[in-house]
Parts: sequence; C-alpha cells; structure tokens
Amino acid sequence: MKDNFEERLQRVQTFLKRADFNGFTRQDLLLPAWDSIVTLSNMAEAITNLFVRGQLAAEEVIDFLNKIVTRAVHPLVKPYRCSLDRVTDLSRWGYSM
Repeated sequence: MKDNFEERLQRVQTFLKRADFNGFTRQDLLLPAWDSIVTLSNMAEAITNLFVRGQLAAEEVIDFLNKIVTRAVHPLVKPYRCSLDRVTDLSRWGYSM
C-alpha cells in the first residue's frame, strides 16, 4: 500500500488553517457529528506518528496540536457543558480518576 501521507496531511492542514471554525460540518467528518472529538483525537495521533517517523518537524507538530486542542475545547465539540477545568468526573466517558 502506498504511503500517501502528504495528501492526508494536506486535508488536515487545510482544516486546521480555517479561522472560521464553529464546530464540525458534515463535509468535515466521515463519522457522525457526535464523533467530532474522536476525529480530532485521530488527527492528533496521526500528527504525532508523522513526527515520530521523522516526517514532520517539531515546530509544525506543536502548531498542529495547539490548533487541534483549540478545536477540542470549542463549546460545540467538547463532551462537557462546563469548563474543562471544572470537570472532576470522567467516568461517563469510560475513564476513572
């Protein structure tokens, strides 16, 4: 299988460069809209893997991950209604503290 990471990376870059982010649209996701946090998680994992493989520089990775986090805490994306610094129980989402 050909590694066409450049094409996939370009799609992520284009998405992350959009200044008008206000949640996900159907065109943004291959998954249902309620899976938007999963989409961002997959993007972060892919960016990290490209860095580990030496295909992205640290500065690019930091920029991408900061943009991903900014979208993950967006009110239309984050899985919590309150501010994330007020979340004390993650068990509903399969985690325990």
